[in-house]
Amino acid sequence: MRKFLLVLSTTALFSAGLLFPVGKTSAAEISTKEIMVGDYTIQQYADGRIKGISNPEILDNNQKIEGLKLIGYSDDEIKDLSPSMMDEILEQGGIRVDENYTNVQVSYTTLDGAEYPVNERTKEKVKKLMVEDYKTTNLPFTRAVDQLLEEELISALNASDGTSDNRMKIWGTVTYIGTTANGKEYKYSLKNNFRWSETPFNVYKDTMGISNHQKTVVVGTNGKYDLYDTNYNVWMNFGFHSIDEEIVGGTGVVDLRSYEGKHVGYLGNEGRIKATESGTTSVFHGAYSHAILPKVAIMALSYFGIEIDGGLKYSYKKVYNVSKVDQ
Repeated sequence: MRKFLLVLSTTALFSAGLLFPVGKTSAAEISTKEIMVGDYTIQQYADGRIKGISNPEILDNNQKIEGLKLIGYSDDEIKDLSPSMMDEILEQGGIRVDENYTNVQVSYTTLDGAEYPVNERTKEKVKKLMVEDYKTTNLPFTRAVDQLLEEELISALNASDGTSDNRMKIWGTVTYIGTTANGKEYKYSLKNNFRWSETPFNVYKDTMGISNHQKTVVVGTNGKYDLYDTNYNVWMNFGFHSIDEEIVGGTGVVDLRSYEGKHVGYLGNEGRIKATESGTTSVFHGAYSHAILPKVAIMALSYFGIEIDGGLKYSYKKVYNVSKVDQ
């Protein structure tokens, strides 16, 4: 592994009598370390955040990987990012915060609206319900289709928190990106991420959602959907079919494409929390619904979670500490 050369940056601002007005520029924004990654210098603030790189496209792939690791991304997470997603994260900068998963749930909603939990004990029953729903359409049903439906059920059941090599993977990330100009609010980048390592059998419109605790002010909801075409060895960007923003978060529809390859993306927003909440915890909820039929799932967001009507659903809650990283 490449070793980093750390050089503590010094400044003659105080010796020269150049004082910064109180409240304008924090010490965390001034004092930095310089971290050499190859021939490029990455700056790190005193509170641990990595300063955003304005032109990340000039870095080679290895430098980008090392930069993402400095922000706090794991090898497992990095391998499931598209080049444009890597550049986006590096341009924003920040530092990942400690986070814990709770309330991980997998379920299936039938065409008549009944919801069933998916686990090792119920998966055979749920698979039969999926087959019954599938047979109500005009789509041909064969033994191969039966097997493929089972594979998608297992994919949802095993969609872990980001460390699995399962075909389907859903995970959340929380990145501290600094404070507002007046220092009264902490800013976080909150993302609900997805990855299909190969094109799923059913390529309809999948639905994603993200909701936040009531102490969090949501500033903008956005998403990205990139696909690596294995036939032509190129990345393509399709974006979301639609994104709706709400007070507590947002929802987005991913129009999955049938190109053979790797599908990756996220739905996210910036969350702001008052600095007076330092020392407490906050949460955000993430959900992903995979459609096995041409019906778009409906998501209802609240401060307490996400209700989903339709498809194979994977959802979770993430708890994270509210404070500056160096506290």
